[in-house]
Amino acid sequence: MLKSLRNKWVIYGSGFMHVLLHSPDIKNRKLLIVQMDSLGDVCTLIPSVYPLASQYRLSVVCKKGLEDVWKEFLPMVEVHPVQEKVWSVRKLRTQYPELFQMEFEAVVDATSSSFSALFSSHIKAGRRIGMVEGNEYFKGSRLLYDKLFRFSINEHVTRRFPEMFRQITGERYRPVNPPVRSFSSNSNVILIHPGAKWKPRRWPVDRYMEVARQAVSRWGVSCEFLINESEDDLRQYVQEHNHDDRISVRLTRNASDLLDSVRSCAMLVGNDSGPVHLGNLMNKETVVVWGPGNYKRIRPIGDNVVVLKHEIDCRPCRQYRRGDQCERGENFCLQSIDVEEVVSAIGEKFRKKAMADQP
Repeated sequence: MLKSLRNKWVIYGSGFMHVLLHSPDIKNRKLLIVQMDSLGDVCTLIPSVYPLASQYRLSVVCKKGLEDVWKEFLPMVEVHPVQEKVWSVRKLRTQYPELFQMEFEAVVDATSSSFSALFSSHIKAGRRIGMVEGNEYFKGSRLLYDKLFRFSINEHVTRRFPEMFRQITGERYRPVNPPVRSFSSNSNVILIHPGAKWKPRRWPVDRYMEVARQAVSRWGVSCEFLINESEDDLRQYVQEHNHDDRISVRLTRNASDLLDSVRSCAMLVGNDSGPVHLGNLMNKETVVVWGPGNYKRIRPIGDNVVVLKHEIDCRPCRQYRRGDQCERGENFCLQSIDVEEVVSAIGEKFRKKAMADQP
C-alpha cells in the first residue's frame, strides 16, 4: 500500500507539477516517442514513425534489448533504452541525464502505462500526447497529457498511432514499412517459431515438428526452429525428436540474433508473438498460427501474411490471470488447428512464388 501511495504521489504530484512548469512553446522539430512495450508492439509502431523521419529529428525511449530493432529499421533515430522501471524522478534524471536535459516540440507516449506517463511528464516538451484503452486511465496519468486519446481495445494499433501523430504534424500519415536494409533473397530456409511469452499462445511443438518434416519432404527446404536460449523445453523437444539433418535448432539470445535469423530466412511460420511481427516488417512470407490473442487489435497486417485461426467465443482471452494455463483449461483455439492447415498455407505461398517467378 505504501508503495502504491508513493507511486501515485510521483504521478499526481511531481509529474503534474513538472508538466505545469516545464511545458514551453517549443518549435524545434524534435519529437520524442516513448514506447516501452515488447517486440510486437514496436514492430507495429515503426511503420507509423517512418514517415515522420523526413520532417523531424526523432528520439525514442524503448524497452531494454529492443534498441537494435529500432536501429535496424530507423538508423537515423536516437534511441534511449530504459534499463528498469524506477519510481524515483531523481534516479531517472541520474540514469538519463542527456535525455532529461533535451527539449522537444512534443512527446508522444505510445505505451499506455503509468510508468511511461511518469517518464513522459518529466521531459521538457511543448506538448504531451498519450493514449488509453477502454476505461483504463492508469492511476491518473491522464492528467499528464495535453491530449489523451481513448481507443477501443478492439481497434487495430495501426489506426491509433497515425491519429496520435496527426496532433503534431497536422495531417494523418499512412503507415509505411521502412526499406529492409539487407536480406537473403535466395534462401530456402523456413524459420519456425514455436515459442511465445505466454504459453497458451503456443501451438503444440510436436505439430510444428510434423510441419517441418512435411516441408523438407515436399519442397526440399531446410527448417530451423527459432528458440530463445531460455526455452529449454522447446529446445529439448526438437533435439530429441529430430532425425533429419535438414531440420535444426537456431538459438537466440537477444534482438540482434533474432534480426539475423529472420533476415536470412525465406519464410517464417510461428505463433502470435513478436517474431511474426518482425517477419512481417521485413516483408517475409509469414504464416501465423493464431490462438487466444486479440486478433482485431494486434494481428500482423500485410499481403505477405496469412493468419490461421478458428473462431471461438472466448477470444480474446484475459491473459495471464491463470499463469501459464488457458482459462478454459483446453486451449481449444489452438488445438483445433491441424497440421495440414499449416502445411497447406506454406504450400500456397510456394505456389504463388513459383507463379511470380515465371517469365
